[in-house]
Order: sequence, then C-alpha cells, then structure tokens
Amino acid sequence: MDQITSHHPDNNRAPDVEILEFNLAGPVLAVRPYRHTDHYWQVYFDTNRAIRESFGTAGFPVPEQHMVLRDGASLGLAPHEETIVHAVAQQAR
Repeated sequence: MDQITSHHPDNNRAPDVEILEFNLAGPVLAVRPYRHTDHYWQVYFDTNRAIRESFGTAGFPVPEQHMVLRDGASLGLAPHEETIVHAVAQQAR
C-alpha cells in the first residue's frame, strides 16, 4: 500500500489498513490513505486498483454471492408459491 500512496503529493503518513468485519464473501477491509482532499479521488482509485491487482496476483478469488435454489416441489410448495420463490431469486441476482 505504501508503494501506491508514496508517489502522490502530500505523502506525510502511512495509510491505515484494518479489517472491518468478516462476512460470507470474505473480510471487509478499511483502507484510509491520508491525503489532501485535492488528491482524494486519484488516491482512492489507485488504491482500489492496487488492492485488486495484488490480491489477484496472490491468488485470492473475487468475492461473489452464493445461493442455492431448489424447485418448489422439493420444498413442498404449491405451483403458485414456486413462482414467487423463483421471482424473489431472480431479484436477488
């Protein structure tokens, strides 16, 4: 992270990197580089790109949501209830 933020102007403090939470997709990171507001968006996008590239190189999979869908008959649902379950599953995509 220091390599990414060190070439930006106003580099006066190392970024904070913390784990906010663990969820089903993986850990949620908080990355806070300290820069002047004039450079915020460039540092923001450079940081996200660096995280994506370095995690990809290290072999970490891209987080994705997993769900299991079963047909309504196997759940004991009537045909009209099966349609509702299917519609809700389609909205979740």
